Amino acid sequence: MAIECDVLVVGAGPAGSSAARAAAEGGAETIFIDKKKEVGVPVQCAEGIGSYLIPYLPFEMPEEQLIWEIEGISFHVDDI
Repeated sequence: MAIECDVLVVGAGPAGSSAARAAAEGGAETIFIDKKKEVGVPVQCAEGIGSYLIPYLPFEMPEEQLIWEIEGISFHVDDI
């Protein structure tokens, strides 16, 4: 069995998901695959995005989905 498409996206991470969505919304016949059975389980990247990106999202962000705001982050590395 052969399946044809314009765009094949392998990997359902943030980049792959964005690429597949953009291709499909642009009219390309798109197939989107990932090695995992369920996308986003377990959560891989804390699902955090910068607040400055919210106006550029291609969908409305429901207020109830905004769980908390991160005000900063710090990293501590020993022995470098």
